[in-house]
Amino acid sequence: MQLAIQEAGLPRILAASAAGAFGKAIGRKGLFYQLAGPAVRAIDGPTQYSLYPSNVSAKLAPENPEKAARELAERLRKELPEKAATTFQGVAIIDANDLGCNILGQATTVSEDRIAEIFKDNPLGQGAQRTPLAVVVLPHQK
Repeated sequence: MQLAIQEAGLPRILAASAAGAFGKAIGRKGLFYQLAGPAVRAIDGPTQYSLYPSNVSAKLAPENPEKAARELAERLRKELPEKAATTFQGVAIIDANDLGCNILGQATTVSEDRIAEIFKDNPLGQGAQRTPLAVVVLPHQK
């Protein structure tokens, strides 16, 4: 919760907490995260299957995921063989879990809706995979 307060501010977290409690009372999930915002939604708590120190500490999302995605995409385009570079669609940094997928940053030619659809069931997993990387091959479009 300290990281959430640090990221969004105490007033916003208090309001989101009240809304989240109200939402649960009426059977509506996710209000806390909707109001707290994407930076709070992307905080990962400690997980027993992670390597130290991630097994005992919470982690913030990347500070500037749009910039990181852009820089990774540029570097990959330079390093890939020419044929692969011409079909390369870019990089997306996502936060996927059992509740869904949030696109934190992206530098792709693929729509955010399509990226979210591809990763909505969290195909990369939530366990011992740690911080996985996926290569998505989309069908050729004419």
